[in-house]
Amino acid sequence: MYKKTVLIISAIVGVYAILMFASDIQLVKEQFQNFQLEYVFLIIPIVVSSFFIRGLRWMLFLKDLGINIGTKSSFGIYFAGMAFGVTPAKVGELIKSQILKNKFSIPISKTAPIVFVERYYDLFSIAIISFIVLLFLNFEMWTILIPLLISISFLGIAQQKKISLKILNSLSKIRFLNKYTDNLITGYETIHRLLSPKVFIKSILLSKSAWILESIGVFFIFEAFGGLLDFGNVLFIFISSTLLGGISLLPAGIGVTEGGMLAQLVLHNIEYSLAICLVIVIRLFTLWMSVIIGFISLRFNH
Repeated sequence: MYKKTVLIISAIVGVYAILMFASDIQLVKEQFQNFQLEYVFLIIPIVVSSFFIRGLRWMLFLKDLGINIGTKSSFGIYFAGMAFGVTPAKVGELIKSQILKNKFSIPISKTAPIVFVERYYDLFSIAIISFIVLLFLNFEMWTILIPLLISISFLGIAQQKKISLKILNSLSKIRFLNKYTDNLITGYETIHRLLSPKVFIKSILLSKSAWILESIGVFFIFEAFGGLLDFGNVLFIFISSTLLGGISLLPAGIGVTEGGMLAQLVLHNIEYSLAICLVIVIRLFTLWMSVIIGFISLRFNH
């Protein structure tokens, strides 16, 4: 896992290098020099607060599954998982389930589905926020309606327990899947529980709060470069690009997220060299800072 993560990080750095060379490096350097460093003292606590809200959601999931390991251990394990947030669809965050097994003897099959439920709530929340923003900005909404409808459909299917269990039980008749049937059923039970109405409302509220808070941090990044766009446009650019990156299932949405942001920034008449600076700084605070915190936490929780 560590070697794969290092390779992914190297590839992402390569993508950033290509972006830099695709522009005038001197102009990019000058744009970076215009960044007002005092905004860092606003950006870091705001973005880190969004991490804590997601950690609170993780703790809510564990509690609902009857897993009580204490607040300190719960947040420590959640933050450790962030070290692998650059893996495809963040599947590397399954390390959280491994840590729970090693430290508390909790079966991986019971907690592994939480990682996928987290991604579901993240993407569903992003789709909802994007849809609401588009209502105010008067943009075409059909592109956001598609992932929103898919999310709603998945929620409906997951709640049909009898049908889902029949499908899973039918898999036991397939020879090479037979030995995984029990784990699949256990996993489904976790998903069904964490998508129940009681948990859903709390989780969506926490997820939306985390993304909006993170977007506020991104807005202050724009302010640090001179206040280029209003909050509504910043929110949509960040959220919609993150949604595209998440749907792509590429490691950290690499290329897709950055490309989405760049395209939208240029459409808002922002110079390409400045747009590159914005994208790199946004990803530094919203992605790489979480990975760094993750590796520090992993050292104490593995």
